[in-house]
Amino acid sequence: MDAHSRYASSITTEEISELPVASFRGRTFLVDDAGMFERVLPLLESKSVLGFDTETKPSFKKGKRTGVSLLQLADASEAFLFRLNRRSILTYASNISF
Repeated sequence: MDAHSRYASSITTEEISELPVASFRGRTFLVDDAGMFERVLPLLESKSVLGFDTETKPSFKKGKRTGVSLLQLADASEAFLFRLNRRSILTYASNISF
């Protein structure tokens, strides 16, 4: 590790194998239709802080872009996976005012 850095610039396979295995033990909600979207909305509105991540299908052609297909929102106890590639989710969500 560099004397001026708080973090190592790399990690060996052996060091990785010594790390503890962690997994999310909370509830997970797969939101892939308007009904589920409506059921999880009150849960989301009750959260004060959420982490997020997105997944996008890769494009291997120059100039071609694909949209976000999965939006993940989570806190320490619940994770919400929104399948944005489902047209019904986007249509329903666009009609909601927050």
